[in-house]
Amino acid sequence: MANSSKLVGYMVVVCAMSSCAALTFPAPTTRSSVFPVHKSMQPLRMAEEQTTLDPEVDEDEDDRLKMIDERTGRVYDRPIEELCEEEYCAVNEAGQKVLLSMAEKERIFVDAVQSYYYDNTAILTDTEFDKLQSDLSWEGSKYSTMTEKEGKLVAAVSAYKKGEPIMTDDEFDKLKDSLRTDGSLFAVDTEPQCFLEDGVCAVTYLPDKTRMLSLYAPGTIVATLFWLGVIFEVIEPIRAFNPLLLLILGTPYIFFAAKYGTEKVWLQDPLIVTGPCPSCTEPQRVYFGNVAGVEGFQDEAQITCKSCKKNLIINRETLKVTTKMD
Repeated sequence: MANSSKLVGYMVVVCAMSSCAALTFPAPTTRSSVFPVHKSMQPLRMAEEQTTLDPEVDEDEDDRLKMIDERTGRVYDRPIEELCEEEYCAVNEAGQKVLLSMAEKERIFVDAVQSYYYDNTAILTDTEFDKLQSDLSWEGSKYSTMTEKEGKLVAAVSAYKKGEPIMTDDEFDKLKDSLRTDGSLFAVDTEPQCFLEDGVCAVTYLPDKTRMLSLYAPGTIVATLFWLGVIFEVIEPIRAFNPLLLLILGTPYIFFAAKYGTEKVWLQDPLIVTGPCPSCTEPQRVYFGNVAGVEGFQDEAQITCKSCKKNLIINRETLKVTTKMD
């Protein structure tokens, strides 16, 4: 019985081994078995041709952006016909529209003003004149806006340069003095000019408003502190008010006190003017008036340019500066 049981056990073991041998397991799964690699496959990259523009488009774009007016040196990106719809353009002998520089527009503007005021003829229509004036205003020209007296002065200068004066020297001087008193820039020659006839270089200086205002700062501070101190100490009911309100109410008194103290006590008739040297265009600055009783330049100032060592003579009334040529 024992032998038979052992025999049965051996048979079970043999059967188990035979069945295990019959079993087959799949090969280990690898990256290449799931995603087969082909010899022709290459790593993915961004196509270089996608990052560049079409060369034909580039050439057209460059040609479009390189439209240059050889006469004025102006670069533009639209046809002249479209530009002339927005700004004033002249018409040449061939009937073509021509773009103008600011200097050319200013010359046409002056001629139009001269013809209107002295010849009673209009060389431009109202629409053309308004468009021309608007262009000069946008381009920063000082000729864009002018009064009637300024128009007469500009026309007189233009006519004189053409050899056809329209007024006498006395009339011109009176007109220019009147405009200078009004603070008009048309009556001031801010660029140096030299005259070969008498060998004199001349220019007109302008008041230095920024430095002139700074002269009144000490007097304004003293007057303000004095006003607030007196009000708070002398008038007791006023102390209940807001100090800012008191400062606003005292503005006229502070202004007149600061002006009187600066111009009559600390500084006597102060005036600061600035401008270029007529000879070398080096910036100059001149002070007229007295300082704390110390006398300074009054009606005329004589200084020496630090750059060219020229002697400059400045007239306080006209602000005209002259020097002799070599």
